[in-house]
Amino acid sequence: MSIFRPINRRKCPVVLQAEMAECGLACVAMIAGFHGREVSLPWLRNAFSVSSRGMTLRSIIGLANTIGLDSRPVKLDLDGLQELQLPAIIHWDMTHFVVLEAVDRNAVVIVDPGEGRRRLSHSAFAASFTGIAVELWPGEDFHKSAADTAAQRQGGALLTRQLTSFPGIGRSIWQFAFLGLLVQLLGLTAPFYLQWLVDDALPNNDFDLIWMLGAIFMCLVGVQILLSTIRSWLLAVIATQVRMRWNTNVMSHLLKLPVDYFSKRSLGDTTSRLGSIEHIHQTLSISLLEAVLDGVVAIAVVVLMLNYSVVLTAVATATVVCYALLRQVTNPLLAARNRDQMVAAARQQSILMETIRGIQAIRIFQIAAARKYTWLNSFSRQLNMELKLTKFNIGFSAANAAFSGFERILVIALGTRIVADGAMSLGMLVAFLGYREQFAQRAMRLVDVMGQFVLLRVHFERLSDITATAAEDPGPDTTEKVSQTPHLSLRDVSFRYADNEPDVVKGVNLEIPFGSNLCITGPSGCGKSTLAKLLLTILRTRSGGIFIDGLSIDDFGIERYRSLFSAVMQDDIVFAGTIADNIHLSDLAPDSTLVQDVCESVGLHTDIAAMPMGYRTLLGEGGSGLSGGQKQRILLARALYRKPKILILDEATSHLDVRLEASVNSAIKKFNVTRIVIAHRPETINAADVVVTMEAGAIAGA
Repeated sequence: MSIFRPINRRKCPVVLQAEMAECGLACVAMIAGFHGREVSLPWLRNAFSVSSRGMTLRSIIGLANTIGLDSRPVKLDLDGLQELQLPAIIHWDMTHFVVLEAVDRNAVVIVDPGEGRRRLSHSAFAASFTGIAVELWPGEDFHKSAADTAAQRQGGALLTRQLTSFPGIGRSIWQFAFLGLLVQLLGLTAPFYLQWLVDDALPNNDFDLIWMLGAIFMCLVGVQILLSTIRSWLLAVIATQVRMRWNTNVMSHLLKLPVDYFSKRSLGDTTSRLGSIEHIHQTLSISLLEAVLDGVVAIAVVVLMLNYSVVLTAVATATVVCYALLRQVTNPLLAARNRDQMVAAARQQSILMETIRGIQAIRIFQIAAARKYTWLNSFSRQLNMELKLTKFNIGFSAANAAFSGFERILVIALGTRIVADGAMSLGMLVAFLGYREQFAQRAMRLVDVMGQFVLLRVHFERLSDITATAAEDPGPDTTEKVSQTPHLSLRDVSFRYADNEPDVVKGVNLEIPFGSNLCITGPSGCGKSTLAKLLLTILRTRSGGIFIDGLSIDDFGIERYRSLFSAVMQDDIVFAGTIADNIHLSDLAPDSTLVQDVCESVGLHTDIAAMPMGYRTLLGEGGSGLSGGQKQRILLARALYRKPKILILDEATSHLDVRLEASVNSAIKKFNVTRIVIAHRPETINAADVVVTMEAGAIAGA
């Protein structure tokens, strides 16, 4: 008797992670779904925050217990898998969690939140399995219901609003539908031409009738071509309008998301999700309109076919029904294949972008070969997924051809017998075959389009990771003027990146009067940059509050609060464009005099004047071609151009020599602004009015 269980068992739902470190959340969602409780990742993220560092086994167990799943962590080897209650969560490659779904003598099936369902040999499984697993099963508090119905409705409603807001486009759609219907109806006249030629003109050698019919139907074809051309152009216009609106709506929402959203996701994955808009647009704005027309005309063709032969019509429609049933049965597998292909493509794109951005380090450390193989592995997986999808589509094409071919032969054979029996004329058979061809093409195309609608769920799921994420609340809309001398207060401010992690900022209390120069110093990793991000509302406090002139940020308004600030952070970038563009940041009415003034203040004007194009000098992505000091001074000039009331500088002069740094600091002092400086250099620290030292997230001294 085999010690392993057979693989033919109920499968887990596949839940793919959207964030880089939420594999634990996805695994718990899959186990809950297997036991009958549908829990989505957006709901889990809102209920249980996870940092970019990921989850520990303890936090996964805590999360599972919270939603009613009892658990038992175990340590085992490959031989102990037969005693494991499946599905279970296992530790994978020392940095990842996956769901172990099934085991048999020859293979192991896992569901990887990053890649989907995978079937592995025992040796491949053993190479990645760390020996740690967690069994999960429904406890007394487990309920077989959707715990996040409201969140799902809200996310779906938002996506629907973003994809259906098209004022004024209804008229164009009705025009397209009317023209399309005319084109299709004109196409239905072609079989009559053949029938009249065969039954009336040829037997009587009536050449006048032949030429008359030819002239009439040539005119009809000309009208059909004209209307079809107008319809195609109208469809192109509609599709362009829809594409523009959808991309604009989603992009607008994306730019309103918290910065934390982007820090937890790879660039390749985010761009891949945006790419789903194109698939949705193609299906809904083009395929849908054509499918509706195909459906209407297919019904009309069936009515015409019934007038010729009920038997032959039954054969034609039965074939389409069989093909539709085949599509229906295999659609879930097709959706899974598409999902796997999209995930693999996003992974490959992320690695490629990362490789290009890190080319300098790759050359310095001579790891080009290793990096190439890393990319090659991801690209190979993408190609394998595409090959599986292509194989699937080839199978469908073959099935379509087989159904159509066999049905055509059967209809011709039966029709010939009916003609021989005298129940139908030869011309009627020829006309019926023409209508049968039109019906088969439209009906099969309609079935294929309906299959594409199943794939829409995959694209909607990926896109909803963006649209279902709540945008930042800008706060109250007020016309009240902002204070010209804002007083900043931090009262018992604490922050942690996730519920299962310790505070990185602990109970910070600070009073920062307008015009002061505050320096925050301390060892690396003590929370200085995190505190700066809290001040800029890039991160939001977990407890305590930040106040401006005695008003909390929420009462003051996030957008209004941010209008007081400028900052130079460690990970700020120089954009591709001119030097002037990078300083005024595409200001609709840029002040060239102010641009030059701030550049003179940070000692950059002389460098720019020496360039052939001056302030119009084009910079590459990331400021390629500039020194580290020049990049920092562009960022400083950008911050000063905004005329802030509060300026935050996080190691903003670390690439400048001591003399130039002193000159820049002296120039900044002339601006009527509160300065909050994070620094390690003694010269910068000594120049401050107040020095605050942080240790382990708390204020150690001032």
